[in-house]
Amino acid sequence: MSDGVAGTEVRTADGILTGSDEEKALVKAMQVAFPSSSHLFCTLHCKDNVRRHMDDVGIAKDIRERVIALLFGSNGVSLSADEQTLENRVAEAMRFIRQNNLPIVEYVLQRIIPKLRSNCMLTWSNPWLGQHANWSNNNCESIIIFSSCLLIGKLPE
Repeated sequence: MSDGVAGTEVRTADGILTGSDEEKALVKAMQVAFPSSSHLFCTLHCKDNVRRHMDDVGIAKDIRERVIALLFGSNGVSLSADEQTLENRVAEAMRFIRQNNLPIVEYVLQRIIPKLRSNCMLTWSNPWLGQHANWSNNNCESIIIFSSCLLIGKLPE
């Protein structure tokens, strides 16, 4: 492939799953480049973004850490093993957020829960991913492409 990546045909056996942080332009680029792909979000970036957002709106540290645990902890939304567990954990997190009158209801419901739900659903439907619902790209601005690929050689010129 080193002499002409553009001339090499790649066929995927199981489809493509991309992964990245929450960078909107990067996620959109992956959707354009791989229109039938699914996307796994970096939980480290999601967690950091939630923590930063709560800090920006003035939520006390102990409350921030409880919200983080409800979303990303060992019994949090991000590690739900099935749909019912996921829904129960989302309800528990949202109950805590609402009971404490935290100004993050819309942020969590619109920006975070959909990403965590998508990550969980991808791991449930792709057993080869293992426990990657809490996948992290090691705190760097990068992407990864998961796939079962077959290189079939150079395309005709």
